[in-house]
Amino acid sequence: MKIGMLTSGGDCQGLNAALRGVAKALYQEFGTAVTIYGIRDGYRGLIEGDYHPMEPQDFSDILTRGGTILGTSRQPFKTMQQAEENEATKLEKMLDTCRRARFDCLVILGGNGTHKTANLLSEHGIPVVTLPKTIDNDLWGTQVTFGFQSAMNIAVEVIDSIHSTAFSHSRVFIVEIMGHKAGWLTLHAGIASGADVIVIPEIPYDARAIAAAIQQRARGGKRFSIVAVAEGAISREEAAMSKKDFKAARAAMPYPSISYRLADELQKITSQEIRVTIPGHFQRGGAPCAADRLLCTRLGVAAAELIREGKFGNMVAVQNDRIVPVPLKEVAGLFNPVQLNLTRFLIGGLVLIPFARRMLRKRGVRIDGLSLVKLAGLGFLGIVVSMTLYQLAVENTNASVVAVLFSCNPVFVLVFAGLILRTQILRQHVMALVLECLGILILINPLDTSISTAGITFTLLSTAVFALYAVLGTKMCAKYSGVVVTCGSFLFASLEMAAIVAVSRLSAVAGVLADIGLGLFADIPLLSGYTPFSALMMLYICVGVTGAGFACYFMAMEATSPITASLVFFFKPALAPVLALVFLQEAIPVSMVVGVLFILAGSLVSLIPALSMIPAMALGKVWCWKQGRA
Repeated sequence: MKIGMLTSGGDCQGLNAALRGVAKALYQEFGTAVTIYGIRDGYRGLIEGDYHPMEPQDFSDILTRGGTILGTSRQPFKTMQQAEENEATKLEKMLDTCRRARFDCLVILGGNGTHKTANLLSEHGIPVVTLPKTIDNDLWGTQVTFGFQSAMNIAVEVIDSIHSTAFSHSRVFIVEIMGHKAGWLTLHAGIASGADVIVIPEIPYDARAIAAAIQQRARGGKRFSIVAVAEGAISREEAAMSKKDFKAARAAMPYPSISYRLADELQKITSQEIRVTIPGHFQRGGAPCAADRLLCTRLGVAAAELIREGKFGNMVAVQNDRIVPVPLKEVAGLFNPVQLNLTRFLIGGLVLIPFARRMLRKRGVRIDGLSLVKLAGLGFLGIVVSMTLYQLAVENTNASVVAVLFSCNPVFVLVFAGLILRTQILRQHVMALVLECLGILILINPLDTSISTAGITFTLLSTAVFALYAVLGTKMCAKYSGVVVTCGSFLFASLEMAAIVAVSRLSAVAGVLADIGLGLFADIPLLSGYTPFSALMMLYICVGVTGAGFACYFMAMEATSPITASLVFFFKPALAPVLALVFLQEAIPVSMVVGVLFILAGSLVSLIPALSMIPAMALGKVWCWKQGRA
């Protein structure tokens, strides 16, 4: 067995301890059957093919050593798929290195950017297991990252030492703690050291409010004040700026850091002498503390166990004081999938309420109690169950494969419509499905051994349940309209998912779910991840894709039939590569062109009967017009 190991991103305490934890556990498990290869300088070494075999003695006496024996570098995620002229992309070079080295698994230690790239490698078939490293403690999916405790201890020691100087000279001291986008380190260090004011990036500061707190302490007889400031702190004025204006303002700022600017602002308001202390990279250096040594060892052993069990594509994480695997897809993403579904269907349903009310008034009907129960059942079936199965599918195989397979929805609609609605199944429907399914098979290449059987199973189950949801909703559409059925099922499904989220946040339930490999559904967040940019993205998903998209689908079933309306699902895999070519300049392989042509041929077959009636209808109208004139 060949295992490649690398450390990526900024250094911190515990990297060597974590490498040691993984290596010792692997040697204990596999003995001489395992060879560990050290990849130098993070992803750069993987790009350049710079790796070397390591021996068990290489991992001796490194538990307490700071830094990383493998070296590290920063390789921004956004550059991974960018190609220089006449050169392969960084991703392609890394994949080539993995193929040539024949690594059975990559063990990757890093933070947010590192995990995005690790997930990219995983999606391209590379077996990957990761460990969470960052002093900022801002990596999704784990309660704590290694390096955080050690950095906090150093920051606390600095603030403790500043106390005596501040008291002796009756001064205000600002201590700048690391953390560009996250204030965990500053918050914890500030509380642990008794800082009088704590300023973090998540809460824009007001210099006058900070000055008022300092002046109040002075009036109370306090001779000094300690202000703990995260290096990424922003003012209220900056928080109101656009991203472009903020960058311009910071570029023009005449101060070496935000702490010096804040010191100047406070000195003008309070007339007190203010000093700034910046421990800087000192916080990331030195030996890991005892807590980090223990955590690194636990994470290392857990990573080795995942390798032994073949559970790749996961990060080892701490949840409820247990070490559990968390899928890289979640770590690299912005939202928990369950959280995203709850948000999109709730907002989508709320947006449709006025349209649904208008449609009910237009038809002169009211929703009775039995229909409400049916809507609740539809929501549970089509949204809660189907989407949960869909998420499990994505956890087990590539999202692109899941999306393409889900497009086979018309096959199940055809079966359910025939059995439940007694819908006449025409020959052209069967021909269309055959052609389009052939196109789907060509697109996903079922002979690809990297495709998970569990992923395919969950996808097909999700597709079947969603088809049943559509067919069962057809009868209600005839009475209440597609908009009403969409709105009602969305709102009931949102209430049902909210109940599931509430239960998932119980520690006992979360622990059980994590233990059985369903950490995705444990302790589901509600409000995390939202930013001004993500809010706009979510608005589009909720209103455009979810609310309007589903409503149009049910309205199409009103106008035609479930079988005909469901054929729209085949357009997604056909349209996606075309859009990728137009907007992303991605090349379309020959197999994809053939698959798309089959799908288009099937769609054309299904439309021929309707199209053939157009000339006849036109002639009929002309005949009626002439008869009327005669």
